[in-house]
Amino acid sequence: MKNWHKNIRAGLFSLLFGLVSSSSCPVLGQDNPKKILEPKDYALWGSLEMGTMNVAGTHVSWRMRYEDGVDTLYVAEASGGHKILKLAGTSKENFIGESGFAYLTRDHMVTLIDLKDSKQAKVGPVRSYEILGDHNLLLLRSEAQDGLSDLSFISLSGTEKLALKNVRTWKSNPEKSRMALVIESGENAEGLVLRLSDLKLTKVATAAGTLELPAWDPKGRFAAFAKSGKADGADRLYLLDTATGSTTAFEGGTTGLLSGKRHIATIDATELSVREDGKAAFFLTVGAATAHKQKDSIVEIWNSADKLVYPLQRLRDAVPQYLLACWDLNTGKAFLLSDTDTPSAALTGNKDFAIVWDRLAYEPHYKFEGPSDLYLLDARTGKKSKWLSKIAADSFYPLVATDKILYKENGWKVFNPDSGAVLDCGIIAPMQPHERLEAQQTPFSDTTGKYLVLTDGTDLWKVSTSDGKKTRLTFGREKGMAYHLPQKINPDGKNYSTFFLPSFDLSQPIILQTSSVDGSSTGYSVLFPNRTVKDIAFGPLGHSNLVTDSKYRSVAYVTQSFSVPASINLLRNNKRETLFSSNPHQKAYAWGKARLVKYDVRGQEMRGILYCPDSADDQQKHPLVAHIYEIQSDKLHKTHLPSLHNGAGFNVANLVTSGYFVLLPDIRHGIGNPGKDAAESLNAVLDRVISDYPVDPARLGLVGHSFGGYETAAVIGYSSRFKAAVMGAGMSDAVSWYLSVNTNNAMPNFWRYENGQSRIGKSLFEDLDNYLENSPVLSAAKIQTPLLIWTGAEDRQVQPAQSYAMHLALRRLGKPCTMLVYPNEDHSFFGGDSSRDLTLRMQQWFDHYLKGSETDWIK
Repeated sequence: MKNWHKNIRAGLFSLLFGLVSSSSCPVLGQDNPKKILEPKDYALWGSLEMGTMNVAGTHVSWRMRYEDGVDTLYVAEASGGHKILKLAGTSKENFIGESGFAYLTRDHMVTLIDLKDSKQAKVGPVRSYEILGDHNLLLLRSEAQDGLSDLSFISLSGTEKLALKNVRTWKSNPEKSRMALVIESGENAEGLVLRLSDLKLTKVATAAGTLELPAWDPKGRFAAFAKSGKADGADRLYLLDTATGSTTAFEGGTTGLLSGKRHIATIDATELSVREDGKAAFFLTVGAATAHKQKDSIVEIWNSADKLVYPLQRLRDAVPQYLLACWDLNTGKAFLLSDTDTPSAALTGNKDFAIVWDRLAYEPHYKFEGPSDLYLLDARTGKKSKWLSKIAADSFYPLVATDKILYKENGWKVFNPDSGAVLDCGIIAPMQPHERLEAQQTPFSDTTGKYLVLTDGTDLWKVSTSDGKKTRLTFGREKGMAYHLPQKINPDGKNYSTFFLPSFDLSQPIILQTSSVDGSSTGYSVLFPNRTVKDIAFGPLGHSNLVTDSKYRSVAYVTQSFSVPASINLLRNNKRETLFSSNPHQKAYAWGKARLVKYDVRGQEMRGILYCPDSADDQQKHPLVAHIYEIQSDKLHKTHLPSLHNGAGFNVANLVTSGYFVLLPDIRHGIGNPGKDAAESLNAVLDRVISDYPVDPARLGLVGHSFGGYETAAVIGYSSRFKAAVMGAGMSDAVSWYLSVNTNNAMPNFWRYENGQSRIGKSLFEDLDNYLENSPVLSAAKIQTPLLIWTGAEDRQVQPAQSYAMHLALRRLGKPCTMLVYPNEDHSFFGGDSSRDLTLRMQQWFDHYLKGSETDWIK
C-alpha cells in the first residue's frame, strides 16, 4: 500500500486493542531486538510429526525429528496434568488397548509400558513386531536363515504363548481373528491358518518347494495359498473354509492353462484374491519374457512404424507379461480373464466381472495415459463384450463390495455391468472459478458401494448409485467455507492393473478438512451419519494430522503457520488446549509472517503468498525473491524450517530471516504460450506487492526448479525487471526437448507439450512458431538478468543438455551466467554435500546481485 507508514501506525494501534492488521507486515520492536538467524543455528529446528491416539482417548503420541538424526518420541496424557514421557532412540511405536504402549529401541528390543503405573518390560531382540490388540498379544519377528523368519506370540506381560520357526510369509484376515502362514521345513512347505483367540493351528496344505501369497476373502472366512510351478511344473492352489474346515485344491497341470507355458506368478507385486462366497479365486499367471524382435546386438533399429519407440519397447520386452486368471471352484477349472490382446485387468468389487484392456491399443498417441478400449468379462461365464471405446485407463474405478464401476466421461458416471445401466451423477451445482480444481477430486464411496460422495467445489453431496438421488451433506457455501473430500491411502486398494475407489464407512463419523473460500483459514469438522456437521477447529492457521479416539470424544491435531511453530492441540470434553509447541526458541529470532495477496490476471482473481521479514519498515525498502511454479498459494500455512539441505536449494525461512521478501505466486496458465502466461501473472502480482509493501523494485530476484526453471528462463527473456535469477534443472529448448526421449519412463516428450504441463496444445509441426517462442534459449539475446543455472549430471527427468544449451547461449552472447553441475545427482538433491552447497550458493547469488555482497566464485 502506498501509505506504508500510516498502515504501520494503524497496525500498532490495533495491536494495543487486541486486533491484528491483516494487510501489513510486522515491524521489529525497537526495544526488544531479536537475534538474527545464521546458518549455524539451523540445526536447532526440528519437524513435528503427529503420532496416534489410544482407543480410550487418554493418551496421544508425537515425534520431533532433527536433521542430525537425534529424534525424540513424546507420549502425553490427554487428561489431568498431561504428564509427558520423552523417549529417545525409538521407532515403530504403537498404543496397545486403553493403557499400553510399545516401541522398538535402537538395540532392537521391544519396550512395553503400562501407562497407568509406568511399569516397563522389555522383550527381544527382534527385527520387527506387530500388535494383535484384540487378543492381548504381541507378534515378534526374528530373522532366520535364507530369508525366513522366526515368530513368537507373547502376552502383554511378556510370556511366550507360541513359537513358530522358519516362517516364509504370513497375512492376517481383515477381522484380525486369524492368520495365514507359510512354514518351510527342508524341501517342503506347509500352509497353515492360526486362530488368534486360542492360537490353534490348522494345516491347509503341504507342497514341495514353497507356498506363497497367503490371501483372504473380504470377510476373512476363506484362506488361500498358491504354489508356482515355474521350477517344477507343479502349479497348485489351495483354499480353506475356516467355517467348515474343508480344503479344496487345484492342480494346474491338469488344465491347458497352466500346463507348461504359463505358471502362477508369485513375485511380491502379484496378488491372490478370493471372492467373498469362496467360489472363485483370482491370480496372475506368467510366461517367459518376450524376446526383443531385434536380434542384432550391433545396432538399434528405430522404426517409425513401431507402436513404441525403441527404448520403451526394449523395456517392455524385458518384463514378462502377467495375465489374470480365475479358478472356479464350482467347476474345478481355471481360465484366463485377460489375454495377450487385452493384458491389463482389474476386478469389480464383488469379483463377478473383470475389466480388461490393452494400454497400447492406440499407440502411438501423444498423451501420458493414452486411450484404451475397455472390455467386460463375466468371471462366472467367461463371456466377453466391449464396454467403452477410447477412454483413458486411469479414469475408471471399481467400487468395493459391488459390481458397479465409476468412470469419467463428460462427468462422473456409474455403470452396472449386470444390467448395463448407466447413471449420470451430473453437475451438482455451478462452480466458481476457484472451485474448479477442487471439483475435479475423485469421489469416494461408502463401504457397501450404495453411495458416492462428491464435491461441487464447496460442499459435499451423497449420491445413490442405484437411482442417482442427491443428498446435500454440508452447507459451507452459505458460511463462506469449503468442505473437502477426505483423502485416504488405502493399502488394500490395489486391484491388479488399477485401484478400487477409496471407501469410507458412512455409518461412522468422518473427519473432513475445511477452509475459507480464499484459503486464508483452515480447520476440521466431523460429519456424523445423521448428516450433522460439528466444527472442531477453524482459524487463520494450518490444521493437519488429526487423530481421535474410537468414539470421537478426544481429538488431537497439529496447527502451524510460517510464523507460529507447529503445535499439538487437544480438544477433550469441549475443552481446547495446547499440549506441545515445537521450536520454542523461534520466538527469540527475527522471523517474519506470511500474507495472502490477491491480484487480477485477465479478469480472474489469483492468489499468492508474500513472506515479510521482521525487519521490514517504512524507512527502508527490501529485496524480494519470487519463486515460480504453478499453484503455490495452498502453502499459505506451511511451516518452513531453516535448513541447508533443500532438494532444489530454495528455502523460504533462510531468505526471509536474511531480510528478503519472498513471493510464491499462483500462475494463470492458458494453452499456447506458457512463458508469456508466467510473465503476465508474475508482473501482475509484483505490481500489487510493490505498491502495497516496502519492496525495492530495483532489487528483484526470481527462482524456479524443473517447470519453474523453464518459467524463470522464459520470464527473464520477456522482462528486465529482475536483477538476478536462478534456473534449476529447467527446459530451455522446446524443440529439442519435444524431440527427445525421457530417461525416466523411456517415453517421447511429445505429450508434455501437446497434452501436459508445457501447454503448447499442438504438435511441433502444427505450431512451430509457439515452440520457438517458448524456447528461452532462443531469447537469450534479450536477457539482461544475471542467471545462475544448476543441474544434476545424472538428471533423468530433464536432461542436463537443456541446462548446457542455455549456459552456452549466454556464454556466446557474453551475458553473465554461471552454471553449477553436480556429478552423481538427479533432478532433485536429497541431503548430503550437494544440497548444502546448492543452498549456500543460491543465497550467495541473490546476496551478490540484490544486496551487493562480494562472493569469490561469482564473476
